[in-house]
Amino acid sequence: ITKLDLAYYNLPAIVHGAWWATFFAAATGALLWLYRKGNISETALLVIGLLIVVDGVRFNSRFISTVDFERQFGANPLTQYLSAHAGADRVLDLRSRNAPQSLELPLHDVAVPVGYHGNQLRWYDDLLGSLQLANLFKARFINLVGARYVVLPPGQVLPSGFLGPDSVILERNVGQALIYRNDNALPRAFLVDSIEVVSDRKEIYPKVVDGSADLRRMVYLEEQPPLSISPAADSATVDSAKIVSYDTDSVVVRVKSGGNRMLVLSDAWYDAWHVTVDGQPSVCLRADGALRAVPVTAGSHEVVLRFSSPRYRLGRWLSLLTALFLAGVFVGEGLVYRRKRNAGEDEEE
Repeated sequence: ITKLDLAYYNLPAIVHGAWWATFFAAATGALLWLYRKGNISETALLVIGLLIVVDGVRFNSRFISTVDFERQFGANPLTQYLSAHAGADRVLDLRSRNAPQSLELPLHDVAVPVGYHGNQLRWYDDLLGSLQLANLFKARFINLVGARYVVLPPGQVLPSGFLGPDSVILERNVGQALIYRNDNALPRAFLVDSIEVVSDRKEIYPKVVDGSADLRRMVYLEEQPPLSISPAADSATVDSAKIVSYDTDSVVVRVKSGGNRMLVLSDAWYDAWHVTVDGQPSVCLRADGALRAVPVTAGSHEVVLRFSSPRYRLGRWLSLLTALFLAGVFVGEGLVYRRKRNAGEDEEE
């Protein structure tokens, strides 16, 4: 199932919405035309505003429902334990078919590998295995995105060795769920000493989720990094990466390496992420088809990633200017109408 298939499935609703949009646009245009002709008063402006409000309520009401938050999403032993222990690690909830996409854990600041909304970035959708989430239950994906904890319903166990050679132990039984700790999961940020360049993004995903390369030591890139990456005989004893600050639009990582490395951060890549290494501009490359990678030289460094989107700023300014323009049009039309009416009254006198 593709997003185009879903669009065709929802075509009747789309057509219905288009008719409503046409009606409101025509009604607004007719009122403006009648007002400009002087056939109706300033009340038309209020009616136009009312039409906008009615259309907004009509459209948004289908997406809004009122629930008892505490009853449906309130804290419970599961969310309390994971909020206190998961930290930057992600949690894969497998208690039911829909559990991986549930809002229960994200609403308590627990990171999950699926994301909080179905409209992920296209490349992260592809890494997940499209709309079917075909790769979500593959061990290499689970470990790559740092799913340190796996939640199962009571009585269920993970197959032995499914997630890898390292231990997977039952860490907590909270009654309604079993919390397993997955020691095979990679850190949220880590250094690798080997790369493979694959220019076609779509060819990377099978290598990542079904291949045999050690993703703890190697990363797939779509272009050559600006520095040569040097393999290490035993990078685990020399290299380190630690997240010291993590926010919605900024991440700070301290790294220490014995040679040129790639810092991999298992968060979704986007071109609005900008990087500095020790205060100097660097590059943020797309890693493993969907994640972030930053080249670093040997030694100790502070890597800062900040989100800053020119498109967002442009859209914000365009929205503001459009609102000011429309307000000016309404005010101007009102002044012109009032002036014409006063002029007509003077002529009658």
